[in-house]
Amino acid sequence: MLIINSSLMSIAIATLARLFIIVGIALSSIVCAAPHLTVAISGIAGSDCYRQRHDVKLAGSQCEIVLTIIPGTESVTYHGLPTDPSANLTLSAGLRPEQEETPSSKLDRFRDQENVPFQQGVLERLDPYFYVTGTQVWRDEAYQKTGFIFQEYRKPQYHFLITIPDDFAGQLLCVQAVLDDPVYGHLEGFDCARIVAPCSEGDRNHVSGTYIYFAHASRNYERAITLTDSLLSTGWLWPQGIQNALYSARALGQWDQALKYLDLFYSTYGRISSDGPLDPARETQTYQHAREELLEQINKQRQPQR
Repeated sequence: MLIINSSLMSIAIATLARLFIIVGIALSSIVCAAPHLTVAISGIAGSDCYRQRHDVKLAGSQCEIVLTIIPGTESVTYHGLPTDPSANLTLSAGLRPEQEETPSSKLDRFRDQENVPFQQGVLERLDPYFYVTGTQVWRDEAYQKTGFIFQEYRKPQYHFLITIPDDFAGQLLCVQAVLDDPVYGHLEGFDCARIVAPCSEGDRNHVSGTYIYFAHASRNYERAITLTDSLLSTGWLWPQGIQNALYSARALGQWDQALKYLDLFYSTYGRISSDGPLDPARETQTYQHAREELLEQINKQRQPQR
């Protein structure tokens, strides 16, 4: 009899455990289905003299605040090009002194909004500027031509360009966003980034290069080229900057400029892109092919118009 009772009890416990799992999954699905907002202080991270590179931004550099609405359910709606959400958006920014962290406290600083003194002056000095990225324009054009909805279309996203003041170095910069979206309702998000001072020539080149990077990202291609040529005249080099100048020159059809940047990039770095592992044989082949394409464009451009 004791054996039977034990067996029945084991079955009951197992059944109850499965029930808890099912309920937990159901509740989790409900929570995940709710729309929410992510906030990211984004840009080209890292410092030559800082070990934890993933959350580091350099003082004096340009970055961006990126707001992304996660619909929560699989959406096939095309949201179109984003428009400035400022009428329904409240951004707040604050600084906290940087402190040494233990592994257990590392994530807490990103979640502990109560300890961030949000101040209007901090946000004003960041001077956030809404812009539509070149990638968003390209995806919109692709949609207009094909009707295909890329996964990225299903998540409304807003970009705000910011410039990080030099005296923010040594502090945590935290940003909070409160958005009352007409479709998804009241949404809130929060993020922090570690701000450090440039500590090497590479870091200082990095800071200057971010202005080229975001000039290209915001489709201000002429500015990207002008900045690049001005910096190159001082001996400056930074791979992402030269790469984005190349992209900007191509976007404007300035093929001679594009060829100059391509040759400079390859002769300096032995490749034509700052992304991915280096494969010398493949890079040489890719470089030669890209150069031939640009020379073809230059020849076409120089032919007399009929």
